[in-house]
Amino acid sequence: MQPKSEAEQAEVLYQGIAARAFERVFRLADFVEVKAADEDLVEIRGRDAASFARLAWHLGNRHLPAQIEGDHILIRDDHVIVDMLRGLGADVRKVRSPFDPEGGAYGQHNHDPDHRHGALHAERHG
Repeated sequence: MQPKSEAEQAEVLYQGIAARAFERVFRLADFVEVKAADEDLVEIRGRDAASFARLAWHLGNRHLPAQIEGDHILIRDDHVIVDMLRGLGADVRKVRSPFDPEGGAYGQHNHDPDHRHGALHAERHG
């Protein structure tokens, strides 16, 4: 859907789009407010600090984009992962919220679900 007015163009719902996509909007408005759209997410909590760390390790081991908060982790809703987490003793609750996952060890690539690691990743991980 294309925004019609300059005001609509200035209020852009953002979900992992590169900054260059906003170049035209910046030229049209003095002020741009970028809001993340609500997504279907899962809030994950552990029983204690050790459980929380274990759950975080399992999510990281699967290279899942995750937003890490002080007492919970947010991930995109995935029934297979939710079943795994419940099996590990996690308290899991579905929520709708903006999603701002960690950038990861290799930068901000976790915002792009179509990202590919390339030949080196395939060589190391099969």
